[in-house]
Amino acid sequence: MPVMLFMSHNHRFISLIITALLVAALGSADLRAEDRDSPFSGFILAYDYLDLTRVLDEARVFDQRHPGHSWLPTDRGGLRFQLRVREQFTPNAFVDAALNADYNVAEASRAPDGELSDGMSWRFQEGYISLGRVFPWLDLKIGRQYVFWGRFEWGSVEDVISPWDFVNMGAEKENFRIAVDALRAFVTPASSPLSAEIIVLPWFQASRMPVVLPSKIGGMDVRLLDPEVPGTSAANVETGARVAVETGSFGEVGVAWFRGFQRTFSLYVDVVPDETTGWPAGLDFQQRYSRHQMFAADFEFLLGPVVLLGESGFFLTEDEHGTNVFVTNRRLRSVLGLEWEPSGAWRI
Repeated sequence: MPVMLFMSHNHRFISLIITALLVAALGSADLRAEDRDSPFSGFILAYDYLDLTRVLDEARVFDQRHPGHSWLPTDRGGLRFQLRVREQFTPNAFVDAALNADYNVAEASRAPDGELSDGMSWRFQEGYISLGRVFPWLDLKIGRQYVFWGRFEWGSVEDVISPWDFVNMGAEKENFRIAVDALRAFVTPASSPLSAEIIVLPWFQASRMPVVLPSKIGGMDVRLLDPEVPGTSAANVETGARVAVETGSFGEVGVAWFRGFQRTFSLYVDVVPDETTGWPAGLDFQQRYSRHQMFAADFEFLLGPVVLLGESGFFLTEDEHGTNVFVTNRRLRSVLGLEWEPSGAWRI
């Protein structure tokens, strides 16, 4: 069973992930050919995410004390069932969709008068239509899908499209990323080293990140207003493109551009004056999402047994002069790495 430790945003260590992956075997090796061609697949996952705050508190890991925490309470635990359908209609057209059903024991009341559906939730995880060779040089992918740009699994500069799910962090990648509704066009001219991807996101999807504020700050009442999320209008459609060129056996270089919104929010605060005296009496906080553009370049070069990877991107935000404390600064980000397989059993 894999075990993972991580820290949440409000200093709660939700950890000791005891993940038992029970694969729902929908067929065995000796099934008939027509059974093996079934479009259905899936799995059942048992999980338990324990809160280690009390344990780490007793070990003096924290600078502050947490005397009210219980020993190893379940922060999130239960069962997940995923049903996936993949149906090939023609050699160049298929549908792929996944539906998740979750039972979270931490959210279930388990009371004698409770509903049988307590703790249950359903989620359309992913679902898209793939149309290959619409033209000899064009493929399309339409629907809810994961989009990961860049050369790196972690820390990629260009990975700005699929949001993060900080509420359901876990061992599996699909647990901490969110699929987006998108139209993607893949252009691959025949006998050409060049390939391109064009993406259109008709509506915005934010990263999931909980916000917890105290009831008072400096004696003033605190209110957390509803987030100001970009609406579903033509003005808020996000677009992007990525072009890559193969350089023979030496490697590949690429450039990318994306125009849309940052996936994480800026937390704005407004002072609320007292109606009688005019003195500050309260603070209103609100999550808002800023526009930005990304211009990036990346490469992947083969240097003997080593693959050298790199990305660099400039992010053009609304804070032109670097003076708006609520908006991320305009900035340049870069990352460099390498991959090396000294043997079949080792990879660095």
